[in-house]
Amino acid sequence: MSMDAGDWVQFEVTSGCEMRYAHNPRLVAEGVFTGLADNLKGIPASELSGRPPAAKIIRFVAPEPARRGYETSATDRG
Repeated sequence: MSMDAGDWVQFEVTSGCEMRYAHNPRLVAEGVFTGLADNLKGIPASELSGRPPAAKIIRFVAPEPARRGYETSATDRG
């Protein structure tokens, strides 16, 4: 099977060792997206659609781990 830049390809993806692997490629249509790679080179995502990206990035912070054991106050010490 021969594939060229601009072909529409479908494939299965698996992950492992911090990488993604493409398996079983299948040609859907030839030459549908000719020139796409050249059009996207060096163009920021915000310029592709003429508007800024809609996604808002939110930073997540892991909660403090629960403490094990018992805490005693001054009144509990007797």
